[in-house]
Amino acid sequence: MEEARSWELFWSSSNSFVKFFREYYFNRVFSGFVQGFASAEDTVLEVGCGQGSSRKYFKNYIGVDFCRQPLDGSKGFFVVGDVSHLPFKDSSIDVLWSQGLLEHLPNPEAAVREMYRVSRKNVVGIVPSLLFLPWYHLSRISPSLWPWMPQRFYSKEDVEMLVREYPTPAVTYLLKTFGLCIGFSIKKPRKTVLKDYYEHEGSLGVRMDLMYNNSNKFRNWYHNRRRELTERELVDLITPQSFYADIGCGEGQFIDYVRGKCKFMLACDLSSSYLKTVRKNKFESLLVNADVELLPFKSDSFDVVSCMETLEHVPDYVSALDELLRTSRKYVLITIPTERSNLVYNFARRLFGGRVSITDGFDRPFRGHIHSFKPDHIVDYAKKRKIKVKKIVPVHVLAVAPIMFFMAEKLTFLNSSPNFVVRAVDYIENHLNFMERKGISTIMVLEKRC
Repeated sequence: MEEARSWELFWSSSNSFVKFFREYYFNRVFSGFVQGFASAEDTVLEVGCGQGSSRKYFKNYIGVDFCRQPLDGSKGFFVVGDVSHLPFKDSSIDVLWSQGLLEHLPNPEAAVREMYRVSRKNVVGIVPSLLFLPWYHLSRISPSLWPWMPQRFYSKEDVEMLVREYPTPAVTYLLKTFGLCIGFSIKKPRKTVLKDYYEHEGSLGVRMDLMYNNSNKFRNWYHNRRRELTERELVDLITPQSFYADIGCGEGQFIDYVRGKCKFMLACDLSSSYLKTVRKNKFESLLVNADVELLPFKSDSFDVVSCMETLEHVPDYVSALDELLRTSRKYVLITIPTERSNLVYNFARRLFGGRVSITDGFDRPFRGHIHSFKPDHIVDYAKKRKIKVKKIVPVHVLAVAPIMFFMAEKLTFLNSSPNFVVRAVDYIENHLNFMERKGISTIMVLEKRC
């Protein structure tokens, strides 16, 4: 009740400073930030809306608050509800947003996940940054400066950790608040669009040729080194008695490699077009058209489950990892792009104006990767699930391959003699074991503890 009373005094105060702060921050700037992620016709749901003062900025506005008192007398569509169990169906509201909420919750991660569940397009949040701390500490001396309950303050890294498991997250300081607040957004790709995209990509039948038989020899080098290192790890895990499943199999390059090395093979992909290519190439295995986030297999069905270059394309990679581990008896082998971990790559990307990219669609949904990983993301996931990270193998820690294949696109004569560069860099990287979390790509083996 004391908290509700504090808010009531804040919103009814006639003090000119409070009125300016109230209108400028809580309404104009915050609502303007959200409007950047919502069209004029989108339905916008504000979670923890208080008195719903932002409703005037949105044509189709819904407010949700845990406390009924601030909603009484408010004009508009308001619902009493808890952010941990929002009373809406999955993907039923275009845009969900919150401000002044997450910093007060004991489990903000659960709140963001619930908002993501309900959203159809975007989730947007605004939290106070560490720059607010001096004012907060001053309020301990003069409580009228900050009449609300104790709360958390975020660094940009904190917010990135909060949203890292979601597709295409973006985090930024809000300049109009002079950095006192941090905003984040999460785009939610639609499964139907995702499936249609990969059906079309698979129907082209060119993926392996583009990766391994490209006219750009340095591009081939990038993909072939990752493939060769992955095959080494598969050989160590698979026995002649193994049941093996390749999830997100694409055109079946790894199914082809393990043929004759195990007892049973299964190829699974979201795209039936890719599976047709596997069948056409006569890679003898059981073919299953399924989503990695909901695999149609019993628990502990396979000795080894692999998922190569797939998780970065999956909306909910945590659910996907859960499914991979559930269906595996012992090992899960994954490969993921980890460009964010490599300083050389990121410097080169800025130097070339962002054009040095493993895929043309990096950071754009349905045109490539929708997640940007660091190896620590998977390591942290494994710790929470009490899964052993058996091995981490970095690929291209010197970042020569992506830089060279970009240069070879412009300077084609470089393609005539890449062998010396390839052999030299591969030799050096084979001895850089201390840089296991710095590769452009990373191969990881997870082991279930019996």
